[in-house]
Amino acid sequence: MSEQVNRVTDEVDETQIEKGLNDPIMPFDTSYMLDKNQEDELIQHAMQRLKDLESELGREDGMSSAFSDTPDPSESYDEMERAQRSFMGKRRIYDLTYRNKVGWRAHVIGGIYKESNLTLPVSRRITRQMIAKANNYFFSTDPWFAAYPVGNSDSPSAELAGKYAKIKMEEAKLKQSFEASVERAFISGECVLKTGFLDDAQIYKTYQGVLVDAEGFDILDANENYITEDALWVPLMAANPDTGEEYSTEDFVLKHDGETPKPAELLYEEKLVTRKKTLYTGTKTDIVHYRDFLCPLKAESVQEADCIIHLYDMPVMDLAESWKKAEVLEGATQSEQSTAEAINLIRKMASETGTAKSEKNGVRPEMNDAGEKGEPDGEPVAEIAEFYLKYDANGDGIMEDIMIQIDRKSESPIFYDYVANLTDDGLRPFTVDRVNPVEGRWYGEGSMEMFESSQNIIDKSVNRWNFSQMGSGRVDFWNPEATVEGRHSPDLALNMGGTYTLLPGKLADDALQSVNLHDVKYQEVQGMFELFMQSAMNESGVGHANDNNVAGMQTTKLATGIRNIEKTGNEMFSVYLGHLEPGITETLRKAIAVMYANLEEGDVVSYMEDDADQVISIAANEIRDIEMDVKVTLSKYKDEQVLESSSRASELVERFYALPPEVQTRVAGLYRNMLKAMQIPNADSYIDPVPVQEMSVAGDVDVSGGATTPQRRPQENL
Repeated sequence: MSEQVNRVTDEVDETQIEKGLNDPIMPFDTSYMLDKNQEDELIQHAMQRLKDLESELGREDGMSSAFSDTPDPSESYDEMERAQRSFMGKRRIYDLTYRNKVGWRAHVIGGIYKESNLTLPVSRRITRQMIAKANNYFFSTDPWFAAYPVGNSDSPSAELAGKYAKIKMEEAKLKQSFEASVERAFISGECVLKTGFLDDAQIYKTYQGVLVDAEGFDILDANENYITEDALWVPLMAANPDTGEEYSTEDFVLKHDGETPKPAELLYEEKLVTRKKTLYTGTKTDIVHYRDFLCPLKAESVQEADCIIHLYDMPVMDLAESWKKAEVLEGATQSEQSTAEAINLIRKMASETGTAKSEKNGVRPEMNDAGEKGEPDGEPVAEIAEFYLKYDANGDGIMEDIMIQIDRKSESPIFYDYVANLTDDGLRPFTVDRVNPVEGRWYGEGSMEMFESSQNIIDKSVNRWNFSQMGSGRVDFWNPEATVEGRHSPDLALNMGGTYTLLPGKLADDALQSVNLHDVKYQEVQGMFELFMQSAMNESGVGHANDNNVAGMQTTKLATGIRNIEKTGNEMFSVYLGHLEPGITETLRKAIAVMYANLEEGDVVSYMEDDADQVISIAANEIRDIEMDVKVTLSKYKDEQVLESSSRASELVERFYALPPEVQTRVAGLYRNMLKAMQIPNADSYIDPVPVQEMSVAGDVDVSGGATTPQRRPQENL
């Protein structure tokens, strides 16, 4: 046990506190109350589900040394083969292939890869552009989402609420989390995100002048905090009962709470006070490592699954610190029994080493991380299994949706309660971004999996060609009896810059002949490259001229062909945007809900309008009662659609006015309908046939639809 943990646990001797035989182990008071037998039943069920899900998903297979460049000799070939086929094993392969780490193929797949293990990263190239294109469509504009009120959208406060939400989401760095989640979704097929509230603060003590009364007692503000010398006082506002207009009174109040009256005399006394420095408080959305999240494969969603599990590391000192912070800042008074159980739990967990247990924090040898899972700070680290279960542990006959945290090593419960008490929307705090969602399942199929077969064929062809090339070269046939030097030294070295004397009657061909072993497979292999690259590019909906040129597509040599490829690609890629949008929107809604549930009194954000020079401030109290909804705008994608539609409309308008006026009159309705079908605003105003008499000024009109004949002046006829 570390010295830091010792200092916390030595404060209480839990052996002096009497414990009931049927008292639960969990040390915190919650609404979900269980006795010892019910608690044991719940833990036993949870730990069995953990074991079952790890086996179902192949979590241990995903950690197999088969995926490293130096596999464990004790692992059999069958174990390595099984590791490739499990849910997590496959995702580890996709992850490694995306990073061009293919050393594992030599001992897992074998065959040609034992002799040559090159890779032509076609699937990686496609996946990277799909990621870039999706992020560009979703997040390249500012703002990238719209927050709007449910109900009265004309309220001035509603507009402020939308701006407040956007500023807070920028502070939460939600955009960066989404960009990373899109990347993971295209690699693996899905990305799990967890949204919650983070209060990152430091507690410290300092000497500070605080406001006191004449007797030396502290004067506290409305939130029971000290009032320091730098506090601002503002006039108290009152309303005229007749006109309703506000005016300043002679009284003053504390600016940051608007309530605390200013004393007649400001007296400050230097005291050692405990302070809290807030580094960040607000919404926090994190990506959950795919090997640290367990959900049944047959579950339709993470909300409907009977059990989902998040595995993560918790430094034991964090638990002790949380307990002490609550005691110091909030004056929390837990019962002696709860305090004893908390200390006992901390001591159990303190027997852990500082080695990271989760995959998120662990060392990954296949990624060239050195050494074992390390001990960065030497403090004990416990592996926590956070369960979200549908289970009736209290015997009331109702399946409750509960959350329980368990120390995996000791199987001791740390905390449990109803999910509805822990999240702002009453749902589990997890969402999933997916591409190519599998019907009736919570996961998807990533682009690395989509193009896995093409990548395998291309790589095998490349390596077979490379292996063939390694055998190419020149073979020399040497007859030493045809030269004077060779008779004396049959092992004479050639190509050393020397000269040789042919014997009488001998020719150079009699002494030396060379045979070249030519590569005869390149043309055949190149044809296969082009075939499968064309197929992959066409299916992905992304690509540029160089990709398609490498794939041997003749259409890339013409501007029209390039435009057609781009247009078709955009149409196909819209499918992937449709897959991603629901997950991004759901996560965004959760983040906004967390923000509203944790609005703090006195919290103010400031911003500057693009067309204004003044800074505008929004107080949390102004928007507290406004219910908000959100929508991802996809502005970039819509702008491209408008640009394409406008370009085609422009071509139609030019074509219309190139027609003779009689024809314009006949087909005007047709052209207007085409513009309306393109959703061009005010389509009728763009199609207005030119009157015949206006055209006749310039020349005679051929009513048959032919070209006009310019009229000549008399002198031109001469």
